[in-house]
Amino acid sequence: MTEESITIDINKVSNEDGTIHTYTYYDEKVLITVTEQIEPKDFPGYKVRIHKPPNGYTISKIKGVPENGLPGQVSCSTVAVISWLGDSKPDIPIAIQIDNTTEYYTNIKGDSSWTKSSSVTPDNILQELDNWVCKNREAHIINLSEEGGAWNAGFCRKYFCPGCSGKQITVTKSQPSSKDCTLYEHEVIKGSVSRFKDSQTNYLGLSNIRDVKSVNVYCTKGTTDAFLIYLRPKDERAARVLFENKWYSRCSGDTHWEVEKSFTGGPSGDDIVPINKHLTDALIPRVIIDLTKTNGSYTPRRTTLQFSVEEDKIESTSSFLKCTHKLSESRPFRLKDIEYDGKLLGIKSKDLLFCVYAYYYSGHSTIPLLIELALSSGNNYKYLFRPTKDLDTWFKYVGSGEKATQLTNLNEMLDALKSIHIPDPPNASSSLPLALTDTLKIGGSSLTTAGLGGLAVWKGPSILARLIARM
Repeated sequence: MTEESITIDINKVSNEDGTIHTYTYYDEKVLITVTEQIEPKDFPGYKVRIHKPPNGYTISKIKGVPENGLPGQVSCSTVAVISWLGDSKPDIPIAIQIDNTTEYYTNIKGDSSWTKSSSVTPDNILQELDNWVCKNREAHIINLSEEGGAWNAGFCRKYFCPGCSGKQITVTKSQPSSKDCTLYEHEVIKGSVSRFKDSQTNYLGLSNIRDVKSVNVYCTKGTTDAFLIYLRPKDERAARVLFENKWYSRCSGDTHWEVEKSFTGGPSGDDIVPINKHLTDALIPRVIIDLTKTNGSYTPRRTTLQFSVEEDKIESTSSFLKCTHKLSESRPFRLKDIEYDGKLLGIKSKDLLFCVYAYYYSGHSTIPLLIELALSSGNNYKYLFRPTKDLDTWFKYVGSGEKATQLTNLNEMLDALKSIHIPDPPNASSSLPLALTDTLKIGGSSLTTAGLGGLAVWKGPSILARLIARM
């Protein structure tokens, strides 16, 4: 079947905000979908808009401003349009990618025309774009790993911007009175900051900061491991409204900085104790466990960490499987959330964990029945489950956190959950069998058993007949 050809317009934009969202527009024939991504992994500091026609159609022509230099004819299924987030109008196209290939066109020479790039990887094209931002917007990259070159008068060091290798950035090293952390102050001599990196990572979450001239970087003592930063605008009074959030933090292994709300205003001597505590806590990773991974290893989203996953039967004759998610070198971690099939489940924990167990029925690894959080102290566990197929919310047992239940009880628990989520036709129950007629306590409020879909009475021994509370 011959596919029909359509034209896309790279200047079609949306006014909506958000990390990822979609919008549509019409060409002469069909509705074209655009997926807009803020700082995708390969392009920190940039926005990418991916134009895609419906099935049965092929992109044959690209129109936009400027139009000179755009390929006259193409045959592709997607076109990605890249722009810099720090621009006053952050939708100005400066690069396009044909399909998910090595064919790029850039608009960075200042002659109002497109040029086919010799770059063949996202890393190469990122270098081109960074260089353009440095030279045309005087916005430069802060390298958090830099301690600078030789000392000069005034106890400052200098290093070159990684984006253009021309502009110098000063870095001043000091040690607060507590001597438990190291402070580096990076300042762009002329211009502002475009984004942040270190020797291994291009960081996300700190873009569109063109009004920032310098940054305080707080590191664990004797290192350049940055876990807390304060952004200092060129003119703090003028930027007060536009620059509400100045403190950002991350934990060990994170590639994404987040707004830190426990600090307000500018740095002061009173901040030293909470800063030291924050840096100590940040040494423990906070991760999002991915339950779609049932064997092997993976890197949780927005981290550089490596988790191993091992799948085993809970006993040799059992039909239930247990997947163990553990951080490399068996380091403890905290749980930021758990995701499944790209969806966050809302399961968090401030406890130090040794591992997370996910239980499945053999042959149904797409349906987690039970989640178990194993604390690093080794003396208690927490269990979470969904009492009905219709509820997306996961619940924990009141009293959960005690010593692990006996294996026979665990099998009974999994059998009961299987009957709900993987029922045997034709008379399968669609809700959790509980030997319970009292009110269930959920998240501090009351809900009758009827409110959970008419829970049936379970006439056998009941592990599941405990009160439950939302995690």
